[in-house]
Amino acid sequence: MTAKPAPRPPKPGSSLSFDELADRMVAWAVEEPGVRALWIEGDSQADLRRPYRALRLHVAADEPQFPALVADLSSILARVLGAETRSVTDTRRLAKELTLEAHGLALTLIAEQSNLLAKRPRAFVAPLVDKTGHLTHVMDFSDRGKREGARRGSAP
Repeated sequence: MTAKPAPRPPKPGSSLSFDELADRMVAWAVEEPGVRALWIEGDSQADLRRPYRALRLHVAADEPQFPALVADLSSILARVLGAETRSVTDTRRLAKELTLEAHGLALTLIAEQSNLLAKRPRAFVAPLVDKTGHLTHVMDFSDRGKREGARRGSAP
């Protein structure tokens, strides 16, 4: 992965909001050639609206670039967000989940292989960067009813 200049980190003592952290990630994802998509996931539509109350970011890369992206993510997130990686864990469908703290805010970033996007059930998604042009068309939204509670007329 090619290192791109990131926005300047805030001065010591200053704080960023979840919205500003998301904006920094968008700027990075647009410029990073190995990134195919960046989006936010939530348990409800309210989780996807600004001002964000929490941030669960997802980033996707194609298979040839994915291992390099995962290997560099902690240093990328430190540079772009001023984030400290608290933990890195494997998740279902060969993804990596990073638990982070940036400017006193806890957030999560999950790195996924773009060819496996259809294999992970999701509830609600807000695309921030979509270089594929079909990000939400390949996603499985079967978690939507489970997380929000089944609505009248919806399948169980």
